[in-house]
Parts: sequence; structure tokens; C-alpha cells
Amino acid sequence: MFVSRLSAVALVVSSALAGTIGWKRDICGLVDADLTLDTLGVLNVDYGHIGPICLCISGLSDFLTTNAIVAVPVQLLGAAEVEAALGVLIGGSPVCNSSPSTRKRDTYVFNDNMCPKGQSLCGIQSSWTKTDWECIDTKTDLESCGGCVLGVMGTPGDGVDCTAIEGVEDVACAAGHCQVFSCASGFRVSDCGTTCVRTSHHT
Repeated sequence: MFVSRLSAVALVVSSALAGTIGWKRDICGLVDADLTLDTLGVLNVDYGHIGPICLCISGLSDFLTTNAIVAVPVQLLGAAEVEAALGVLIGGSPVCNSSPSTRKRDTYVFNDNMCPKGQSLCGIQSSWTKTDWECIDTKTDLESCGGCVLGVMGTPGDGVDCTAIEGVEDVACAAGHCQVFSCASGFRVSDCGTTCVRTSHHT
């Protein structure tokens, strides 16, 4: 553990130096593991599960101030200790970013191979960073039907939120298409059965 933490500190220091000298490469890992830390004489205290999430060394400072799981160990042990532990997790996780970029920021490589078969990689609307994602079965998911409503890195998706159809009351997602069963007063199910259409106008 001592050697691993030294390696993590080295990663953090290297990242800081990289920012100072203008080096654009970052170190990112697809973290999906428990955060365990020795605390007040107790070995391997489990503070909770991190991930699955693509974490980068350059983003750890923000992560420490926004993630609920790390809040307690940060208070007990300090940010540097927790950051070092996260560095260990990043270093031991599959890489989730591209090769060094010539642009100001590195780009991330995301694809559906990161999800179970039959599911798609979609962005999370309320996440703290655009790199957060989840695996969704877009053939049946009500809020991402036929595709992701939000793509990774904040890009627009091509899916449909069936629950957001105007006037809809009862709806399902079947084979990647919204299937409307009933509509609110003033609407009726469309002939194609995928939307609600107005039957009267209200002033």
C-alpha cells in the first residue's frame, strides 16, 4: 500500500508539473471500485463505491469537493490522503481517455463496448462532470427510447424521452419506439400511436 500511495502521489505531482509547463497529457482511468482507507488506526475502512466513472488526475480537486462518498474521508484524513488513494484507483483501472491531444484539452474515448451487450453508453443529465455516463437499454428505457437523450461529453443524443411527449398519460418504450396508450384530456392518441395530438384548443 505504501508503494502504491507513493505512485499515486507521483501521478498527482506529475499532473501538476504538466499543467505548469504546458504539457497537455492527462492520466484517466475507468474507476469502478470501493474507496478504502486506513483511518484512525483502523485498517481498510470502506467509505463506499466509486463509479463506474472516468476519473482523471486533473479533475481530482473538483471531484473531492463535489462527490458525497469522499466527503467524510476528506474531513477525517485531509484532501491529500484521499487524492492519493483515488490516484491508486485511477492507476489500477482501464484507461478511458485518448492518446495525448494537440488541442487545449484531451478528448475522451467512449463507446458501447464499455456497457453490457445490448446497452448503450449515455451521458447523465444531472452529473457534476460531462464525463459521467451510464449504460441504458435504449430499446425499452422510457427516458432514452431509441437512443441516448444525452450523449457522453454533453453532446446531444438521438433518443426520445417518452415521458416528455406533450399530453401523454400512459406510455411505454418498445423496440426503441415510444408507444402511447392514453393521453390527457384535450388530446388523443395519434394514428401512428407514438404521440398525442390536440383535439381542442384552450385559450
